Amino acid sequence: MDMEDSKEEFFRLLDGARTNPAVHQFLVNSLGEVLAVEIIVFRMGELRGLSGWRSRYLGIGLDETLVAIAVEKAGMLLLQVE
Repeated sequence: MDMEDSKEEFFRLLDGARTNPAVHQFLVNSLGEVLAVEIIVFRMGELRGLSGWRSRYLGIGLDETLVAIAVEKAGMLLLQVE
């Protein structure tokens, strides 16, 4: 799986769409589905905070608006699995 495939899979996971069976199985087996999503939501919250520091992180593509959308979708995913 190359970098683009990984990014696409991650955003599919956040969007609540069906994910690759191997990724889904990994998350369920290693963390349990709810815990895995809780960790994702927590990390996305951290990214949201960092994205506000534009001078430091905008250069690597950490866009505040896009991160806010991803955080919202991660929260909706959490609601779905709980």
